[in-house]
Amino acid sequence: MFVASDNDINVHGINWFVEEVLPDLRAKHPAAEVWLVGTVANKIGEQAGVKRLGRVDDLSEVYGKAHLVINPVRFNTGLSIKNLEALAFSCPLVTAPVGTEGLEQGINVAYLVADKPNEFVDAIGQILTDDSTATRLSVAARNLAESWNETALEQLNRALEGQGKAQ
Repeated sequence: MFVASDNDINVHGINWFVEEVLPDLRAKHPAAEVWLVGTVANKIGEQAGVKRLGRVDDLSEVYGKAHLVINPVRFNTGLSIKNLEALAFSCPLVTAPVGTEGLEQGINVAYLVADKPNEFVDAIGQILTDDSTATRLSVAARNLAESWNETALEQLNRALEGQGKAQ
């Protein structure tokens, strides 16, 4: 599953995935399909292995049904909220290297990193075929998201306390 808006960076990333990764992924795992959630779905045409869900009323429902989440975005825009969201929903995640920014402590613990098409195919295949890997990533994903949120809240509180003292 890929949850994203239709900005150029997301569209470029999913087009790359559909063209470069999906054919090999489906050759090894014929039932595999990528679900597109959000307005990015409007930018991809009908094709085998792509299910365009578009905007959904309840993200928790689609996250609950997804086997894993991908983030094939190739360009950096800072902390990837889509990755943090996937982790918070306890979804196994395979992200391009730029998606690790701000979440480096979770590499190969809470999520997998893939850059080349064959790396995406292998990482996704590992999650689809190895329940222990999927479970390990799910548990670690949630733990990473919770610790990230706690740290961010502590930093925000310190910043707000400092602001109050300056007045």
